Amino acid sequence: MIDSLQQQLIFEESSFSELQQHLQAQHFSKLFIILDENSQKHCWTLLKSVFADLDPHCLVLGQGESQKSLETVQNCYEFLTQHQADRQSLLISLSGGLLSDLAGFVAATYKRGIQFAIIPTTLLSMCDAAIGGKTGVNFQAFKNHIGAFYPAKWVYINPVFLKTLSDFELLSGKGELIKYALIAKPEMLKELEEKQISLALIKDAVDIKLEICKKDFREKAERKFLNFGHTFGHAIESLLYSTRKVSHGHCVAIGMMVALECSSLLSLLPENKAEEAINFIAEQFDFIALDQQELASAMNILMQDKKNQSGKIMMVLLTDFGTAVYDVEVQAELISKAYLNLKAKYQLS
Repeated sequence: MIDSLQQQLIFEESSFSELQQHLQAQHFSKLFIILDENSQKHCWTLLKSVFADLDPHCLVLGQGESQKSLETVQNCYEFLTQHQADRQSLLISLSGGLLSDLAGFVAATYKRGIQFAIIPTTLLSMCDAAIGGKTGVNFQAFKNHIGAFYPAKWVYINPVFLKTLSDFELLSGKGELIKYALIAKPEMLKELEEKQISLALIKDAVDIKLEICKKDFREKAERKFLNFGHTFGHAIESLLYSTRKVSHGHCVAIGMMVALECSSLLSLLPENKAEEAINFIAEQFDFIALDQQELASAMNILMQDKKNQSGKIMMVLLTDFGTAVYDVEVQAELISKAYLNLKAKYQLS
């Protein structure tokens, strides 16, 4: 069992010389790369020369949340077995956070664990998913219901990949960056008003997450702060992924708005501060409107949230910008009220 976070981070802009030198210095028995159709199309072409002499075995998967399943995990096992992967092999995820979560779970469980690395290709993955060692797949309607703590041996972050992203993907990553600003470093909010995402801003998020995860790798205490916005956010993401085009970061943004409203309703956060933060998020993310039946379904999904304790909903709330509290028991009725308050104010239709 891995009980601490040990990740080597490699930051580089534009060129891939650091990555190439790093790979050449290693002595892996075999090299495997898992990527999706999007990263194959837009990112693999940038890296072909880096891997030219390493003879990697590449598995290209489809896109979308439906790929994050035990069926896909089994397909990955079959691929690794077919090519005789062993514990001295390295599995690399060249992808966004969805696929790196899945690939990490494959690496954690194949032959009880093989070496794993991530080359994140989306903003969301660079600033959040690639860091901290959480892996997992969805099960039935529940997001990341099955998984393991298994940190990548190293993570290579290069903002050149951001140029390959759509505005939809960039905005998704921005949702997680706002989370880091609100729970730990409010001064990041000023930078987040700008459209351009800098490597310095990504490093800020990475530093915050690393500091928290090193203190509490298995999420017994401080790491729970990183779930801010994810309780309601994961519920609507699980509910809507097959019917609407919603991103993880967008759902987390709505989840943060709900958490901020709950913080205000429980008198933990002054109403004016809650409104200021909610308005900031609303300026960048369209409100996701759920009808009465959808809201009820989302609340049913929320009752299976991993952070719940003894059937009680536990949320991360704010007491100030940069100061969060975890394991706050929140009644389902209050969460629904918070959502409906926001819907009444921000729904345009």
